[in-house]
Amino acid sequence: MSMTSTQRNLQGRDPSLYEMILKMSTVQRRLIKKSETLVAKEVELRELERVNGELKKQLIRRPGPDAGERLNRSRDAIKAKSRQIKVSRPIDRGLGKGGTMGTCPPPPEIPMLKKIN
Repeated sequence: MSMTSTQRNLQGRDPSLYEMILKMSTVQRRLIKKSETLVAKEVELRELERVNGELKKQLIRRPGPDAGERLNRSRDAIKAKSRQIKVSRPIDRGLGKGGTMGTCPPPPEIPMLKKIN
C-alpha cells in the first residue's frame, strides 16, 4: 500500500488511567508554579507602579530647566538695584548748619547670592 504525502499511518493507543492521572498531576504542578510566579510578578508590578508614582510626584516638584536662568536674572536685578541704592545717597534732611537732625543712615547691605553657571 503506498501512502501519499498527505496521508500517514497512525498507530497508537489510548493512555491508561494511571498515565492520565500522572500527566494531570504534572500539569497541575506546572499550573501551580505558574500561578505563584504570576502572583509574585503582580506584587512586583504594584511596587514598581507605586515607586513610579512617587518619582513622578518628586519630578513635578523639581524646578524646570529655566529655573537657573530665572535665578540669574533675579540676581542681576538685585545687584543693579543695590548699585542704584548705593549711588543715590540719602538726602540730607537736616535743619542746616547747627541743626539737630543729621543725615539718614545708609540702607542695610543686601547679601548677594552666588551665580549659577
